Amino acid sequence: MQNTNENKKTSKDVKGIVLKWLFFVTLAAAIVGYTTLAIQIFVFDYDVCGWFPDFAEVLSYCKVGNPYDGSSGITAIYPPISFLIFLPFLIFCHNEIGDLLAGKCNLLTISTRPMFNFAFLIYFLITAVLSLLIIAKMTKLKGKNLFYLIGTIVLSGPFYFIFNRGNIVFATFLFILIFFWLYQSEKRWQRELALVSLALAIAMKIYPVFVVLVLFKDRRWLDILKTGVYATLFVFVPFVFIEGNMIDNIKCIFDSYDRLVNIGGAFIGASTSFDGMGIEIAYLFEKGLGVDISYGMHILTTILKFALVIVSVVTLFVCYKSERKLEVASIAIGCYLLFQSVSYAYVFVFTFILFALFLNTMENYRKADVIMYSLLFGIIFFSVPFFFRNCTVQFFALVVLVVKAIVKLWSDFAITVKNKKNAVRSATTEY
Repeated sequence: MQNTNENKKTSKDVKGIVLKWLFFVTLAAAIVGYTTLAIQIFVFDYDVCGWFPDFAEVLSYCKVGNPYDGSSGITAIYPPISFLIFLPFLIFCHNEIGDLLAGKCNLLTISTRPMFNFAFLIYFLITAVLSLLIIAKMTKLKGKNLFYLIGTIVLSGPFYFIFNRGNIVFATFLFILIFFWLYQSEKRWQRELALVSLALAIAMKIYPVFVVLVLFKDRRWLDILKTGVYATLFVFVPFVFIEGNMIDNIKCIFDSYDRLVNIGGAFIGASTSFDGMGIEIAYLFEKGLGVDISYGMHILTTILKFALVIVSVVTLFVCYKSERKLEVASIAIGCYLLFQSVSYAYVFVFTFILFALFLNTMENYRKADVIMYSLLFGIIFFSVPFFFRNCTVQFFALVVLVVKAIVKLWSDFAITVKNKKNAVRSATTEY
């Protein structure tokens, strides 16, 4: 009994050390990043316009009758649920969004309008506070450790970038966070809420469908079916509230994904999927060496992302008895972030979920694993590259996190098979 208490105390000490280390490293990086931004603004007259453009675009979808047919001058690229749930925030900046649609301002200058900023801050604060509360409940941390955890998240690069862009993927993150918090709850209504939350995330951004791999691993076939039904309803029913022909509007969604494939290089250095990294490498070759390798990189990244999905599916199917929550979640979220045609640096907010799971299961890892995971999260949260919109290092840290998870699960499976063989051999020998 005394040894057990000592192990728990040691685990808490290690957790406290990790959290303290990550907090101060993230704090130092944030000081450097925000100081750099301040110097750009006050010394070099850097134009501060252009904040929260993604949020402004979403609200413009809410204001027009039909954001799909192009009649209003804009074209939505996601199902209507992805912007209709933001309709209440339009109340605060109805005139500002009207000016945006009328051409009196644009996505880069609308952030100079106070009421638009107020609407965004209300949305962001609600989402951030709910997210931090859930993470606090998931980790069950208190006191200094909880302060270090929240401080690390708030000061991290992903948090800054999602604030800077104002992308609604933050709401998607909240729904997926709710899923990971409740999907194994003993209460049926909480498990159902988890499925509804995941379905909402899928309906908003489509690619969160890879998070279903978590249910696939546990062979929860009925829950997968229910999630599919919920997601289908969330995708198609809201089209009823959109003007115009419903069938034509739905077709516009599928056409939009073809357009998305062609804008993957919009933010060189800030694109975090396999496709985005391939575009970045091809761009560097073309600019530096004058060599066009874009087609070859497209083939390579296509192979990599489909290979990742196949390996992930096989791994989770074979290792379905594993209790490693962090590794399973790393694979599911890794597929979500790396597979997309367009995936910008704000998607690293999903690693907050992995970080929470790491803290919950830290006592199950060897010292070397704790150090490695801490370093990987430290790299991902390191904010300086986010201020320069280049997160290449974070991309590779995410890849290592996913590969490590796959290797760990297969290693456990190999040990299990070996132990079974040894048990059978021992039983045969005794007989």
